[in-house]
Amino acid sequence: MSLLQCFALSGAVAFCGLSIHAATYEVAQRNSRASDDGPGSSNQPWRTITHAAEKVRAGDLVVIRSGLYRERVVVETGGRPGAPIRFEAAPGEQVVLTGADQFVDWRRKTDDQPIYSVPWSYRFSPHPATFAGRCEQVMVDGYLLRQALNVDQLAPGTYFADTTNKLLYLWDAAGRDLNLAFVEASTRPEILQLSGDYLEIRGLRFRFAANQAQHGAVVLAGNHDLMEDCVVEQMNGSGATFRGEHIVVRHCVFRDNGQMGFGANRAHHLLFTDCLVENNNTKGFD
Repeated sequence: MSLLQCFALSGAVAFCGLSIHAATYEVAQRNSRASDDGPGSSNQPWRTITHAAEKVRAGDLVVIRSGLYRERVVVETGGRPGAPIRFEAAPGEQVVLTGADQFVDWRRKTDDQPIYSVPWSYRFSPHPATFAGRCEQVMVDGYLLRQALNVDQLAPGTYFADTTNKLLYLWDAAGRDLNLAFVEASTRPEILQLSGDYLEIRGLRFRFAANQAQHGAVVLAGNHDLMEDCVVEQMNGSGATFRGEHIVVRHCVFRDNGQMGFGANRAHHLLFTDCLVENNNTKGFD
């Protein structure tokens, strides 16, 4: 056998080995059989995207079914040229990753005003005396409330995060009993970080994060990563940050974020194309 034939054969073997090991997994938190202890198949899907991120290898595809995923996902394993690792929403399904959690068991503070409180153990901001320095977000039925800097400033439609006494105060705009409403607050500064190379995400929606200015809630830090058909919205600070080289961002929407829609740092050869960036800097950062 000639040397050229040996190279051709070894290349074919490597390609076949890659094809054999590549797998398709499914994440479906609403499936009653979903468990991170299972195989990640369509019949026994995984429950969390975090678990999928820990298991994938080059060439793998993770199909994510509809759901509201309250996770911080970090993908450290990378793909390879021609064999990226892909995380994709199932066709026609709504996949939302959020930095917020639901809060229940609210206690009324006084009889004369409908101000409620709940335990609050989070402290994000290094500049608690200014609105721009605060990272908290509170939502009632999906709508963001305005922030007050002390409990005496509370009014209908506002909240105050008392980091000293570890309480979150809230006055609903309609004066409702908060135990009858759907109340969320952002508890994670970051939702997704792609650290590995040759990683791809498609069709995902990212919403709400307690992040500071200049810090994206969605971070692409690997080289040759791809973000396509995604929505990044309503973060406290920047929507997304791109730090790797040769990143492609295509057909995405960045809107209603507290500071910038996105930022880039040493992201050489970034291709940002056919995207919509609108109504950002909602907090009025300088």
